[in-house]
Amino acid sequence: MKQHRQNYASITNERTHTSLLGISPSAFRELCSYFAAAWKARISMFTLQGEPRKRQSAEKRSNVLPTDEDKLFFILKFCKNNPIQQELAHDFAMPQSHANTWIHVLLPVLAEALYRMRQAPEREATYLPEILEAYEYAVLDATERLRERPAKDEQQQKVYSGKKKHIPKKISS
Repeated sequence: MKQHRQNYASITNERTHTSLLGISPSAFRELCSYFAAAWKARISMFTLQGEPRKRQSAEKRSNVLPTDEDKLFFILKFCKNNPIQQELAHDFAMPQSHANTWIHVLLPVLAEALYRMRQAPEREATYLPEILEAYEYAVLDATERLRERPAKDEQQQKVYSGKKKHIPKKISS
């Protein structure tokens, strides 16, 4: 039985494209140009295993992700749907270990492409006060993280907000 292999060329209309990848075909084409440049830069310096390259790279014709569009399709489908690797491997007719490798190789390439497009998430909020001045109110989405507390009591009092006490929940029997 021949295994079905998904590829970017199989997407036939805009509605399917948007539902599979979460972006329009025009946005995909724009992102793909940046992604291709980031991919070429990455693959010219490193192998798929992340080792420094000793020889010039060459794309294999038998590659399961032969085009830049297929590589971007693969990683966007992973990011949007968050499937388990076995499902992704089945969809793209590859072993699960290859899906794992491609995920780890292509995620940094996607991040680099988004950074070059100036679409990557900000890590510092230094610009925030100027932006917030233009709006009446704002909603911020953030993740709360546990913080190491200082050992000395007076230093603990300086950093403790008083909002939470992390008390383990008792399990009722």
